[in-house]
Amino acid sequence: MKPVRLILLLGAIVTTAACTDFEAERQAAAARAKAQAESVANQGSAQVRQALAAGQAERAYALAKQVAEQFPDTAAGKQLATTLPALAKEAERVAEKRRLDSLWTYHAIDDDEAGGTVYTAYISGEQMDDSAPAAVRLVLRRHPSWGQSVYLLMDSGGDFACAEECRMPEKIDGGEARSIVVSRAKDNVPPALAAL
Repeated sequence: MKPVRLILLLGAIVTTAACTDFEAERQAAAARAKAQAESVANQGSAQVRQALAAGQAERAYALAKQVAEQFPDTAAGKQLATTLPALAKEAERVAEKRRLDSLWTYHAIDDDEAGGTVYTAYISGEQMDDSAPAAVRLVLRRHPSWGQSVYLLMDSGGDFACAEECRMPEKIDGGEARSIVVSRAKDNVPPALAAL
């Protein structure tokens, strides 16, 4: 065999071996990357389950969304993607409950004169602008002697138009509007109306 052919043949063998080694290394690297992605996605899925078990719906949703977006081709990413709508709905429910809870102020006061504990909860109305009347607080009270009461307190700077007893519109959570009878608490400071 001529030396030139031998060199070309050896070059072809080395090139083929190098290509085969390169392809094998590329496939091995891809397999390692896929295994790494599956591992990280599984860890994220476990964190989602832990957050749900701890009652942390908002955290669970954020983690699930992150895993589903970053690892869409993994088993955990695909599974979490299917749960995102339900997790989003639960996270919204929890956020809304927290928002509503933060609107109310609660008190429980032991009162020997009243014969037990007086419970109150109130929420302040919104004042739309400076020209609107002063803000009003809706107060719910459970008193051991007087029972349950619902009344409105006018914060400083205003008064109710009701002289003694009057009707006022009432609408709860988008329900049907109805008229309720309220009476003015005599000599109360701040001015107050109690629902009858």
